Amino acid sequence: MAETGLQPVEQPEPWPRRRRTVLALALAGCAVILAAAGWVGRRVTERPEFCAACHEMRPSYEQWVCSSHYQPELGVTATCQDCHVAPGFTGALQSKLRGLVHVYRHLTEPWDPIRWEADRLRRQQVARAQIANEACIRCHKPPEIAPALTTVDHTKVGPRSRCVDCHRNLMTGRRPAIRRLAHAIGE
Repeated sequence: MAETGLQPVEQPEPWPRRRRTVLALALAGCAVILAAAGWVGRRVTERPEFCAACHEMRPSYEQWVCSSHYQPELGVTATCQDCHVAPGFTGALQSKLRGLVHVYRHLTEPWDPIRWEADRLRRQQVARAQIANEACIRCHKPPEIAPALTTVDHTKVGPRSRCVDCHRNLMTGRRPAIRRLAHAIGE
């Protein structure tokens, strides 16, 4: 092979080390900012006052403030999230997606108080359906359901029964329907 006297030309790196470092730092900074914004956003949107900011939720908020689940002077305050959101990441994610649907409807559908009032029962049923027994039991542990405080033997409640089947009117201050209560425990 004949030598031509030409030196091989070094090819420049397509992404010099400095650029890669700056890009990595910028991406890491964006990730930190997004994580912080998500954390703050989650904390803000979990507050009952956030839910009450929309006129659709105001009556529910006002009922909650007058309920046994809101007694800050006694250190008892079960928030919307405590009852209506399943525990864990999946429950939080489902809640936020449901919240986005609420916000979309709030912004795109005209406010009709007559239709809203007519649809109240359906919305209450949907809200109750979101409450799992586990949500109640987190605060109201079965051993703490003292027999002296209740006329119902909770050990006789069937496995398919839900706490809200009997205790469905806690937010309105009404007592559970006795007939349904007797049916739930098999009497």
